[in-house]
Amino acid sequence: MKNIVLAIVLLQSGFLFCTPQIMDRMYVEGENLQILNSPLAPIFSSKGETWLEEVWFVVVPQFECSASWHGFYVQWSIENDKLYMEAIFGDPCSEEPNLIDSHVIFPDMSYPIFAEWFSGEIPVQVSELSYVENVIVDGEERAFWHKCTAKYFKFESGIFKGFETRETFVDCYVF
Repeated sequence: MKNIVLAIVLLQSGFLFCTPQIMDRMYVEGENLQILNSPLAPIFSSKGETWLEEVWFVVVPQFECSASWHGFYVQWSIENDKLYMEAIFGDPCSEEPNLIDSHVIFPDMSYPIFAEWFSGEIPVQVSELSYVENVIVDGEERAFWHKCTAKYFKFESGIFKGFETRETFVDCYVF
């Protein structure tokens, strides 16, 4: 009961903390930068909930770490105008995250894996995050967001098509 009262008080006061998440990373111009979405998300969506429960969650145990709600991160790179998944690491909160075998997701492939499944934009954070409250995002008022500058790398079937730099807002609980 005390926890419920505390949660209500915090929400009513407008004072709420969130733990920054360990995000996927991408090598860009010699730097290993945080990306603000997951190019692997379409693969997880296509495999379905049964696969997640019976395969993924067995191979990648869900660790108790508030900085990594999904228990892993992915290292990406762009080589010869192609997007590659270099590796998936489990237990990212540990000092030595463990390499997840590529065969768990792609049975016939080894790292690095050409990300031909991915079409869209990958926003790469290039400035510090600044905290903002009550911001309009996609036409809706949102609370507890961060703002930063990002390079949006565009891909079609894993092929690099260019980028643009723009300001963006990041949900405190971003996937």
